[in-house]
Amino acid sequence: MPDTDIRLLDEQDRAALVNHLFGLDAEERASRFMGRSSSEMAGRYASKLDFAVTSVIGCFEADHLIGAAELHPNGQGGAEFAVAVDPDRRGHGLGSLLTDAALELAAHAGLAEMTLHCLPTNCRLVAILSRRGIRILHDESGPFARIALAA
Repeated sequence: MPDTDIRLLDEQDRAALVNHLFGLDAEERASRFMGRSSSEMAGRYASKLDFAVTSVIGCFEADHLIGAAELHPNGQGGAEFAVAVDPDRRGHGLGSLLTDAALELAAHAGLAEMTLHCLPTNCRLVAILSRRGIRILHDESGPFARIALAA
């Protein structure tokens, strides 16, 4: 994998995030947004995201955003986690890097818990979490995890 830069995104990175989410294939969009969604919907979502509320960690290769992880505060001392990687970059450890960065950011922010839900078909994310010893639970909507963070 070529050199990558992982950093927190801000307003100046909005166009890169819009392009990243707009460019996801149908499978990755479904995994990221928990169901069928269009490229246009993903782009609109990114264009309206409030960086003052939602923390977005980006993975850049050269100046191209190839993966992003989001922490959405839940108002109860925790955050919901989401991640998406460009289709042609899957299988190279970027999802793991972004997950680790999100866990670290959430812990440093003093959050008590990070939660995530994923589609039953999102085997990559389930594997990433399982390798970290995170217990995967299942309910009617599919796999989910509640990750307690060190205080």
